[in-house]
Amino acid sequence: MNKKSTARMAWMMWGLASLFVFYKYIIELSPGPLKNDIQNYFGVSITETGFLISIYYYAYGIMQLPIGLLLDRFGPRLVILLSLLLCLAGTFILTVIPSSGFALACLARFVTGLGAATAIIGCMKLISIWFEPQKFAKMAGLMMSVGMIGAGLSDNIIESVIDHYHLPWQDLLKWVCYIGVALWFMY
Repeated sequence: MNKKSTARMAWMMWGLASLFVFYKYIIELSPGPLKNDIQNYFGVSITETGFLISIYYYAYGIMQLPIGLLLDRFGPRLVILLSLLLCLAGTFILTVIPSSGFALACLARFVTGLGAATAIIGCMKLISIWFEPQKFAKMAGLMMSVGMIGAGLSDNIIESVIDHYHLPWQDLLKWVCYIGVALWFMY
């Protein structure tokens, strides 16, 4: 591979990983604007709805060290693909659970958090592989900028889609899954 092809490949790898970071923030924050609908659907209190939303973060936090070890052992491509699959599975399961399945909804959200834990660390691993060490901070900063755009737009995008298309929350999350499937196939 010549230098130009290698540089193009590096940017492509970084771009895909950064899109995963963007996507991670969308799925992470998507229940926020949907919390009232989710609360009404499951017939639970605001505290229980908060638990459903926050269990994602417990899984995310628990997985930080294991994800680093898995990335070093198996490489970023396999770990990122499997992690994206966990995100998709958890989010999709959340969309098809009957209203009596609050415990399963919590488990689905937990699985989503397990998968999303790879996004930032996986992108940093790819940066360390594909870019010179002196570019690490710049590329990591760019990756976080992409992610923060996803975080910043998440509520607005979700609320706009709900207002414009009047989708139930489950259908909206299915569309979030479809975006994740497209990202998975790009890898």
